[in-house]
Amino acid sequence: MSEDVWSPPTPAELDRLLAQLDTSGECWLWTGACDQDGYGRMSYRGRNEKIHRIIWMAHEGPIPKGKVVRHDCDQPNCGWREHLRLGTQRENLQDRYNRGRYYAADGRATCGTPKLTPEQVQEIRARYVPRKVSTYQLAKEYGVDQTTIYQIVSGEKWKGLAA
Repeated sequence: MSEDVWSPPTPAELDRLLAQLDTSGECWLWTGACDQDGYGRMSYRGRNEKIHRIIWMAHEGPIPKGKVVRHDCDQPNCGWREHLRLGTQRENLQDRYNRGRYYAADGRATCGTPKLTPEQVQEIRARYVPRKVSTYQLAKEYGVDQTTIYQIVSGEKWKGLAA
C-alpha cells in the first residue's frame, strides 16, 4: 500500500466529503453510499474508502500501522471527528461486545439496532409462501431489504429461531 493513498485529504477532497454529511443531529451522518455494515464510503484516490478514516486523516494525519479508527457513538456512518477514536482492532471488537453489537449464536445480527424482533421473524417464516406471499411483499411490509427476507426464509439468518 503506497503512502500517498493514506495521506491526509486535500481541501477539495474534504469539501466533497463534507458536502455529503448531514450535520443537523448529534452525529454527522453520511448521506452517500454505505457498505453492508452501514459504513459510509466514497471514492478516495482510486479506492473505495470508509469516510470516518478519511476524516480522521484530515484532522490527525495518517493512521498508524496496527491501529483502527473507532466510533464512540456506535454509528458506522458517523463522520463527526469528536465521535472518532484511534485504537486497536482488539479494542474495537471489545467495544462492540461491551455495547451488545455482535452476532449472536443463533445467527441473528445484533450489530447496531436489529430491525426485526424474533416474533416478526417467526411471522415472516410462517407467512412466506412462494408465488403467493413474496419476499418483496414481506420486505415492504416489515421495512427491510428483500435480501434480508430471503435470508430469513432460507435459514441463512436467525438460524437458531424455530419457525
